[in-house]
Amino acid sequence: MLLSFVAPGHAGPIRPADVPVEAQWVAHVDIRGLLESSLGKFMMSRGNLGKLEEGLAIVRQSAGFDPTTDLESITAFGPAHAPEAAVALVRGNLDPDALLALVQGPDDSDFEHGEHTIHQWTQATEGEGDDGRRYAAFLDDTLIVGRTRAAVEGAVDHMVTMSQMRSGRDAKPNPLLGQQPEGAFLWAAARDIQMPQGAGARGDPVSQQLRHIIGGMLALGDAGDVREGVASDTRLMIRVTAADAGTAGQMRQVLGGVSALGRFLQRSAKPGQTPDAWVPLAAAARVEGESEGEAVQLSIQMPTAEFVQRVQAMIQEQQAKRASPPATAAE
Repeated sequence: MLLSFVAPGHAGPIRPADVPVEAQWVAHVDIRGLLESSLGKFMMSRGNLGKLEEGLAIVRQSAGFDPTTDLESITAFGPAHAPEAAVALVRGNLDPDALLALVQGPDDSDFEHGEHTIHQWTQATEGEGDDGRRYAAFLDDTLIVGRTRAAVEGAVDHMVTMSQMRSGRDAKPNPLLGQQPEGAFLWAAARDIQMPQGAGARGDPVSQQLRHIIGGMLALGDAGDVREGVASDTRLMIRVTAADAGTAGQMRQVLGGVSALGRFLQRSAKPGQTPDAWVPLAAAARVEGESEGEAVQLSIQMPTAEFVQRVQAMIQEQQAKRASPPATAAE
């Protein structure tokens, strides 16, 4: 069962024809929908976005466009669960010359691919196996960018083919697209997941169950009552698909127990006592859907201001734990 969200009149929904049927994962951010949502309006109204605001100012000055007004959406996908196979489609009012001037150097080359040009540049590496090379192409209002020339050329060929097939209506849709809840401004889904070899090594029930996850979906959007065009709540939805119904049932029991523990700790907190950051989020979590089958769905819904506060508190708590030195045994 997929719950729908309150859609604030989106301008950048995903275009099904953009995603090849063989894609194993897809992620989409509706930039316009995010900015028009209660979450987006709340964050922008605070006026203290720190490094994000600094980054927006740099882009406005150097790239010749404003991400808050000129970007519509970002869609990423890949035929395999590997960074080198991924491409991102950035859609909006873009200036190709200004963008290329920012990233390309005198030694960078362009390549012709049919009627389109593949642009190439080198940037700082991002993780193991990344050589820093990036490739991009522009098709109408869309920037296609990826780590490999083959991935970008494949995306170009797919989009050209779809444009020749009555806007892609004759194409077989990617099955992941059927998992997208209506109205979500952020959405991601994956199938045929192969968990890393070390998953479940700790031996506890939660890590053991991770080995049996073969698919998943995450969505974020508006929920609750709408007043003057603004929704009252933000909802986070997470859905995983287990390899079998038995594992899914165990997952429901574990998640239900964590949620019940959160509600208990929240009720039993003494005046002036602040529980751990995860407690309010766990207390608000609800396990939804059928009691049988391979799918397990979790939903967290709360007023937008509180949602932001709780998530920020949990992030800060985790950062503090990573920054603190490990405890040593007393001599």
